[in-house]
Amino acid sequence: MGAFDPDPFPEIEDGGTLVIQRARPGDLLQSLPLLERAMRQKAPVSLLCSPQIASWARELSICQSIMTLPGVHPEEGFSGAYPKWRALVLKLRDGHWGRAVHMNNDAGGVAILRAAAVRKRYGFTRAVGWDGPGESVSDWPAYLVSSARGLRHLNRLHLSDVWREFLPREEDEPGDLPLSEGSLLGPVVLVLSGRSVYRSLTEETVVRVLDAVIRLTGRQMVLVGRPDEWDIGERIRRIGGAGVRNMAGKTSIGELDGLIRESSLVISPDTATLHLASWRRIPTIGLFFGGASPHETGARFGRRISIVSRMECFPCGGEGSGCQSISCREKIDGNLIGRVARSILEGGPLPPSSDDLWVLEGREGDGAFNTQEISGEPVWKDGTGERESAVTGVLFRRFFLRLLPGKRALDPLFRSFGSLGEWRDEKTIGMLSRIRRAIDLFRAMRYSSVERQISLVNEFPSIWPVAHHLLLSGEAADASPERDSGSERCDAALSLLSSEIDEILDSLRPDPASGQGFSLKGAETIHVG
Repeated sequence: MGAFDPDPFPEIEDGGTLVIQRARPGDLLQSLPLLERAMRQKAPVSLLCSPQIASWARELSICQSIMTLPGVHPEEGFSGAYPKWRALVLKLRDGHWGRAVHMNNDAGGVAILRAAAVRKRYGFTRAVGWDGPGESVSDWPAYLVSSARGLRHLNRLHLSDVWREFLPREEDEPGDLPLSEGSLLGPVVLVLSGRSVYRSLTEETVVRVLDAVIRLTGRQMVLVGRPDEWDIGERIRRIGGAGVRNMAGKTSIGELDGLIRESSLVISPDTATLHLASWRRIPTIGLFFGGASPHETGARFGRRISIVSRMECFPCGGEGSGCQSISCREKIDGNLIGRVARSILEGGPLPPSSDDLWVLEGREGDGAFNTQEISGEPVWKDGTGERESAVTGVLFRRFFLRLLPGKRALDPLFRSFGSLGEWRDEKTIGMLSRIRRAIDLFRAMRYSSVERQISLVNEFPSIWPVAHHLLLSGEAADASPERDSGSERCDAALSLLSSEIDEILDSLRPDPASGQGFSLKGAETIHVG
């Protein structure tokens, strides 16, 4: 086994599910809905992951069996690592598992999946390169790739929900666990950073948030972060005074879990700690700037509020995007976060969004995670692209929930639009009419040449997520009989979306009786699909 990987391949019971997750701790925690589905369907579940993820999985008792991918350590070199990789391949070929799920779009994980002697393979059974679609992927993996490479501000499906659907549902599943209030009088945990500068708070921002939360709630504050942030935490602790404790880099995973369970609230950027608190159903305030979107990777469970940048460039390309200033971090308003914290801890109404920041509440909708603007004001500023992003995001969320496998009942479209605040006006009518025309043109040109489709996307950028998804899944060209079912689903989903938009438009046109305002007759009874 080697000195570096103690017991990497424990004994495995036959007939279970192998899950391959090679990403980061935050991704592991967002994989939990899939792992929980797998455990309800076929026990036991084996998780094959990197050493970093394995340490989290073991300390949190994620599943029955946890296997560690061998690493190449400098002290060993390739010759030392080879026997461990060979042992892994032999283990995979033993045929213990009835099915396997590969979570990520990476060639190494695909190779591992193909080495496993399993009949049923789900998730990324192929890797999709950046230079072109190459081998096609379909269904939820195709959505995951297209959403990551498309217009990310239009994405409205949470990563946890996408990954969960990699495994088909076999039976009715229980609802969400009850909310936890943690320790009602416990401290507030403030997380300093994520894995990169694009998910890290500036020292000045932390001080502003700390001051406001202490002033408005009177709670003790605990700072957590990486080992290299201890000195930063100490400087902040001295400014904050006796009510601040610095634990940055001083907790094991198990100790961090215990600290979170005893807290009353966790405030964090998009980090593994945010998702750990969410999994434990502790109330959270997620801070979203840079490349992190609450619609994709916000806290999935419990009472979850997201404070979100309203800069026009948000969300940017994320890590490695090239933004030198990351000025969205400087616009995080400590007083707004303090008021949200007080509302959560005391049970009062949440404050409205500001000109620089949205206040969004996570809720269930359409059988999946959704976010809701809570003040009733429109979730856009005129003169920006926010309106089109918000309206189009709602529409294509519905399209993909219908297109992709999995049965779910969708809320009426009027109710889905309710998450946008007050949206009924002439500009929205015009926008819906343009989107409706784009859908008609796309349906007519879907089997045309790629060049013609690109010209359509250039004219109507909002159609891009659908076009890219179908290009990846091979459903954009009528090339083979086995694609007919996917094409039929696509046509049906687009047709239903067109019908819903028509009903919305009919209801929102000026009332002929009065000649002013909007006729909302029947708005609450519209139900399509």
